[in-house]
Amino acid sequence: MKPELTGHLENTVQRIITEGSDITKISADSAVKLTLLGFINLNDKGELQLTKKAKKAYNKRVETARISRLATAIHKKMIEELLTQPGQLIKHRAVWEAMGREDYSRDQVLLALRLLRDQGHVKNIKKSNNNFQVFWALAQDEAEPATFSTNG
Repeated sequence: MKPELTGHLENTVQRIITEGSDITKISADSAVKLTLLGFINLNDKGELQLTKKAKKAYNKRVETARISRLATAIHKKMIEELLTQPGQLIKHRAVWEAMGREDYSRDQVLLALRLLRDQGHVKNIKKSNNNFQVFWALAQDEAEPATFSTNG
């Protein structure tokens, strides 16, 4: 049975990558679990080394943490500055520009907005069938009703 990647194992990989901790000093239990996960193998000299898979998992963890911090900052900015009126809508580009286009990528802002949506803080409203008409609003705000007209 393949072990689960726990916070402890993630922290072990992080210490090896960022602090240069000696991979031979980790516990036998952690070494076995990381090996079964494919995070540790032997190099040509027979020495333990982290695999590309371990480094990818570490980078994913770092990016997930960055997106989470960005989502918190976006939510605060939306409440305090961007969406101050009830029912107000905003496009993701305006959020991206407010957060700093040089500091974050478009994809990072979109991922943070989706995370906020999944957490129930914001909602997206699609006003038509094209991607240029997708707006974001605070979850507690009501969307403006669509207006329909009839002939006659």
